[in-house]
Amino acid sequence: MSRRNSFRQPYHLDSGEISTLSREEVALVLRAAEDLITTGGRTLLVKVLRGSKAQDIRPEHRKNPAYSVWKDLSQKEVSHRVDWSIKNAFLGLEYFGKLPLLVYLPKGLAIECQTIAAEWFQIAVANGFDALRGHVSSAPLSTAMAMLDQVAEHGKEIGLPILNAWEKVATKRVRKRINSIRAEWNGSGHRRL
Repeated sequence: MSRRNSFRQPYHLDSGEISTLSREEVALVLRAAEDLITTGGRTLLVKVLRGSKAQDIRPEHRKNPAYSVWKDLSQKEVSHRVDWSIKNAFLGLEYFGKLPLLVYLPKGLAIECQTIAAEWFQIAVANGFDALRGHVSSAPLSTAMAMLDQVAEHGKEIGLPILNAWEKVATKRVRKRINSIRAEWNGSGHRRL
């Protein structure tokens, strides 16, 4: 082991008696991790999920939809769920300097994109697309496409105002998908699988 690696903070994953988590439980872990990706580790994620009031919990952590969802569970029980999510490749740990920090792994990122898309869709329905404009315009394409899938699934009556507003600020790829959704609703397009 090189001298450089010897200063890395070691970690040990312990999922305890947890043999499986539901998709909803995994989605909660992933959602709570959003503001911690490459900036925080397992301990901080457990604190967010438990609703800690500690100094290292920043305001954006408290605004996270998954903040304090497991406030009634012990620190150990929440830690086991976090470690299970890492062991099962939804989240990963990568060293940035000395510390192992959280990163999304592909199957976890896919779930997180779906979760955020569902949240955004609900906001757009309740408050109009303008409430999301800044978020959606800077979102990864996979999240934008997942939200467009939500719009398509809910139909023309709910979705058309969202598409009309979104089209004004959409990228070329997003506009193409918007047009295909309209075509699907009008019966002149193919349903996207």
